[in-house]
Amino acid sequence: MNIAVTGGYGFIGQAVVRDLAAMGHAVTVLGRSAERFNSAALPDAVSFRHADLADPTSLRVALESVDVVIHLAGRLGGFRVTSEGLFAVNETGTKNVLAAARHHRIHRFVHASTPGVCGFSGCLVDEAAPYRPRGAYEASKVAAERLVLQAADDMEVVVLRPDFVYGPGDIRRLSLFRAILKGHFFIPGDGKACWRPTYVDDVARAFTIAVDHPKAAGEIFNIAGPNPVTVAEFADQASKALRARRVLRHVPVAPVRLAALASEFLFDRMLGRCPPLTRSQVEFLTMDHGTATGKAADRLGFVAQVELEDGLARTVDWYEQHGLLKRTSG
Repeated sequence: MNIAVTGGYGFIGQAVVRDLAAMGHAVTVLGRSAERFNSAALPDAVSFRHADLADPTSLRVALESVDVVIHLAGRLGGFRVTSEGLFAVNETGTKNVLAAARHHRIHRFVHASTPGVCGFSGCLVDEAAPYRPRGAYEASKVAAERLVLQAADDMEVVVLRPDFVYGPGDIRRLSLFRAILKGHFFIPGDGKACWRPTYVDDVARAFTIAVDHPKAAGEIFNIAGPNPVTVAEFADQASKALRARRVLRHVPVAPVRLAALASEFLFDRMLGRCPPLTRSQVEFLTMDHGTATGKAADRLGFVAQVELEDGLARTVDWYEQHGLLKRTSG
């Protein structure tokens, strides 16, 4: 099949593109930067077409002769990322890609969302849970999901919600590993909040299944790692992979929340710098947000294969090979 991938030179996108190309699909990466495409570790057979989520004409040209679209491109929340910026990319950008797909009568549209659309609702939240976005990023992804599902009359649509994706190439979580390595990581509260980390290769495999599985059309699927883990268990396993001292410091939640509020005020409002601690980070470390994966297993036959210990070891190996951190010797 001819498959176009937005965000194909990003962290998850590169893994998806490599797997699709290895399966014999003709893969085209859509994006604004040929330079980033050329610097990505992608197979030679993968092609590039210029396209901008904000430019409907460029998308219409780029989707010529395409059978399936995998829409991975989006904007994450972060320091001084505005609500308007998030909705412009995640909602309006998705709307523009869908319009181009309709124009070309694309067979299937596979959309990357997030379990965050359901908020921090528990340890094993399934796809039927109501939308409970906790911030602008999650609200923008809710808006995008709704657009995709509304397009089901025009093409086959699939929504995947990968949970806490990590692995080689993941720069976003590098600071977490560095903090654990240096002994700077602390856990607000008892460390029993539930996560479900998912290795990037498992996520990529889910997308390759979604492009043509007959039971995927019109559905939402959570994609998550083999087992839920607590924050303390994750930190302990990461310490082991890093060969760092496995000393986990627990700090009462209330003063940490106050420290986060002060950090945001001082660094963001007064210094114009990214705060070292935010209330969002405290929530992430103290509230359950894991997903149930029974639907993907039952309908798609998808079960994550990479256990956390193995995935963390591979991730730390990659960081070290690229000079991003160095394990302790002990």
